[in-house]
Amino acid sequence: MTVAISLCAAPGGALACDYVYPVAPAEREAGARATINRLAAIIDAEVIRAPQQGRPALVRAVRIFKGPEIEVFEIGPERSSCDVGIGGVGSRMRLFLAGGPDLWYAVDTGTDPQYEDRLLGSDREEEWPFVRVPLAR
Repeated sequence: MTVAISLCAAPGGALACDYVYPVAPAEREAGARATINRLAAIIDAEVIRAPQQGRPALVRAVRIFKGPEIEVFEIGPERSSCDVGIGGVGSRMRLFLAGGPDLWYAVDTGTDPQYEDRLLGSDREEEWPFVRVPLAR
Protein backbone atom coordinates (compact mmCIF):
# COMPACT_ATOMS: atom_id res chain seq x y z
CA MET A 1 0.00 0.00 0.00
CA THR A 2 1.27 3.48 -0.78
CA VAL A 3 0.24 6.99 0.12
CA ALA A 4 0.41 9.65 -2.58
CA ILE A 5 1.73 13.08 -1.78
CA SER A 6 0.37 15.80 -4.03
CA LEU A 7 2.42 18.39 -5.88
CA CYS A 8 2.72 21.89 -4.49
CA ALA A 9 3.40 24.94 -6.58
CA ALA A 10 6.74 26.53 -5.86
CA PRO A 11 7.73 30.13 -6.56
CA GLY A 12 8.60 30.91 -10.14
CA GLY A 13 6.21 28.36 -11.57
CA ALA A 14 8.40 25.34 -10.76
CA LEU A 15 6.87 22.34 -9.08
CA ALA A 16 8.12 20.99 -5.80
CA CYS A 17 9.36 17.40 -5.62
CA ASP A 18 6.65 14.83 -5.26
CA TYR A 19 7.04 11.38 -3.77
CA VAL A 20 4.88 8.36 -3.24
CA TYR A 21 5.69 7.15 0.25
CA PRO A 22 5.15 3.43 0.80
CA VAL A 23 3.35 2.42 3.98
CA ALA A 24 4.50 -1.20 4.33
CA PRO A 25 7.85 -1.60 6.13
CA ALA A 26 9.21 -3.92 3.41
CA GLU A 27 8.44 -1.28 0.76
CA ARG A 28 10.07 1.45 2.86
CA GLU A 29 13.21 -0.64 3.25
CA ALA A 30 13.27 -1.47 -0.46
CA GLY A 31 12.95 2.23 -1.31
CA ALA A 32 15.81 3.15 1.02
CA ARG A 33 17.98 0.35 -0.42
CA ALA A 34 17.30 1.51 -4.00
CA THR A 35 18.18 5.09 -3.03
CA ILE A 36 21.46 4.03 -1.43
CA ASN A 37 22.35 1.94 -4.47
CA ARG A 38 21.63 4.67 -7.03
CA LEU A 39 23.51 7.55 -5.39
CA ALA A 40 27.20 8.19 -5.98
CA ALA A 41 28.16 9.07 -2.40
CA ILE A 42 26.74 9.20 1.12
CA ILE A 43 28.60 11.15 3.80
CA ASP A 44 28.27 12.76 7.19
CA ALA A 45 29.58 16.26 6.58
CA GLU A 46 30.27 19.65 8.06
CA VAL A 47 30.07 22.83 5.98
CA ILE A 48 33.47 24.55 5.86
CA ARG A 49 32.58 27.10 3.17
CA ALA A 50 29.01 28.25 2.68
CA PRO A 51 27.60 28.51 -0.83
CA GLN A 52 27.84 31.97 -2.36
CA GLN A 53 26.83 33.37 -5.72
CA GLY A 54 28.85 31.52 -8.32
CA ARG A 55 30.82 29.55 -5.74
CA PRO A 56 29.88 26.06 -4.54
CA ALA A 57 29.84 25.06 -0.91
CA LEU A 58 32.66 22.98 0.53
CA VAL A 59 31.92 20.24 3.05
CA ARG A 60 34.37 18.19 5.06
CA ALA A 61 33.53 14.50 5.07
CA VAL A 62 33.59 13.22 8.64
CA ARG A 63 32.34 9.74 7.70
CA ILE A 64 32.04 8.24 4.23
CA PHE A 65 29.48 5.47 3.83
CA LYS A 66 29.72 5.28 0.06
CA GLY A 67 31.78 7.07 -2.56
CA PRO A 68 35.33 8.27 -3.02
CA GLU A 69 37.64 8.59 -0.04
CA ILE A 70 38.17 12.35 -0.27
CA GLU A 71 38.29 14.83 2.58
CA VAL A 72 36.43 17.76 0.98
CA PHE A 73 33.44 17.60 -1.35
CA GLU A 74 32.42 20.55 -3.52
CA ILE A 75 28.62 20.87 -3.43
CA GLY A 76 26.90 22.63 -6.31
CA PRO A 77 23.86 24.89 -6.05
CA GLU A 78 20.36 23.48 -5.79
CA ARG A 79 19.20 22.48 -9.28
CA SER A 80 15.57 21.96 -8.31
CA SER A 81 13.34 21.48 -5.28
CA CYS A 82 14.56 17.87 -5.22
CA ASP A 83 18.00 19.02 -4.04
CA VAL A 84 18.91 19.90 -0.46
CA GLY A 85 20.21 23.34 0.43
CA ILE A 86 23.49 23.56 2.31
CA GLY A 87 23.50 25.83 5.35
CA GLY A 88 26.17 28.13 6.68
CA VAL A 89 29.62 27.29 7.99
CA GLY A 90 29.34 24.79 10.84
CA SER A 91 26.15 23.11 9.57
CA ARG A 92 26.28 19.34 10.04
CA MET A 93 24.22 16.81 8.14
CA ARG A 94 24.12 13.44 6.43
CA LEU A 95 24.35 14.10 2.69
CA PHE A 96 23.15 11.87 -0.11
CA LEU A 97 25.08 12.94 -3.19
CA ALA A 98 24.65 12.65 -6.94
CA GLY A 99 27.13 13.80 -9.55
CA GLY A 100 30.86 13.84 -8.96
CA PRO A 101 33.72 13.38 -9.22
CA ASP A 102 34.43 17.13 -9.08
CA LEU A 103 31.05 18.72 -8.38
CA TRP A 104 28.40 17.00 -6.27
CA TYR A 105 24.73 17.73 -5.63
CA ALA A 106 22.96 17.04 -2.33
CA VAL A 107 19.64 15.35 -3.09
CA ASP A 108 16.46 14.84 -1.13
CA THR A 109 16.12 11.07 -1.11
CA GLY A 110 12.37 10.94 -0.55
CA THR A 111 12.85 7.78 1.50
CA ASP A 112 12.51 7.09 5.21
CA PRO A 113 15.64 8.21 7.14
CA GLN A 114 15.17 5.44 9.72
CA TYR A 115 15.49 2.80 7.00
CA GLU A 116 18.42 4.61 5.36
CA ASP A 117 20.20 4.69 8.72
CA ARG A 118 19.45 1.04 9.44
CA LEU A 119 20.88 -0.03 6.07
CA LEU A 120 23.97 2.17 6.60
CA GLY A 121 24.40 0.83 10.14
CA SER A 122 24.44 4.33 11.62
CA ASP A 123 21.85 6.32 13.54
CA ARG A 124 22.39 9.91 12.40
CA GLU A 125 20.49 11.36 15.37
CA GLU A 126 22.96 9.76 17.79
CA GLU A 127 26.19 9.77 15.77
CA TRP A 128 25.95 12.97 13.71
CA PRO A 129 23.00 15.14 14.79
CA PHE A 130 21.73 17.64 12.24
CA VAL A 131 22.82 21.22 12.90
CA ARG A 132 21.66 24.03 10.61
CA VAL A 133 23.59 27.27 10.75
CA PRO A 134 21.87 30.08 8.84
CA LEU A 135 23.66 31.53 5.84
CA ALA A 136 25.24 34.92 6.50
CA ARG A 137 23.41 37.75 4.79
